[in-house]
Amino acid sequence: MRAQRLRALVALLPNINARAQQAYENISYNEIGLKVPPIGGFTLPSTSGAFGFQDARISATQSLYSLELTDRYRAEKAFESASLLNTKDSRDVVVFAVGLAFFRSWQAKPD
Repeated sequence: MRAQRLRALVALLPNINARAQQAYENISYNEIGLKVPPIGGFTLPSTSGAFGFQDARISATQSLYSLELTDRYRAEKAFESASLLNTKDSRDVVVFAVGLAFFRSWQAKPD
């Protein structure tokens, strides 16, 4: 019962996502079609030097208000409360039955 209430509560909380990536690249200028004529004895190498980049992102989403999710949470909370009261009621019935059986057996004993 408690788990269902907590699942309904989680639906009301924000959804947070995190992502990180790291990459190292080496680009071939010939493959991308970049051709630069030599200028003053300087020629473009066939590949770029190795370079890398890092990217880290965090995003959070939450609906401002959802009547359905709020009602579902309230219903699960009430159901959990009713379940606890039902358990307590069952215990009370057992205690009453045992007590009644005890007193009946005590009254039935001849002196």
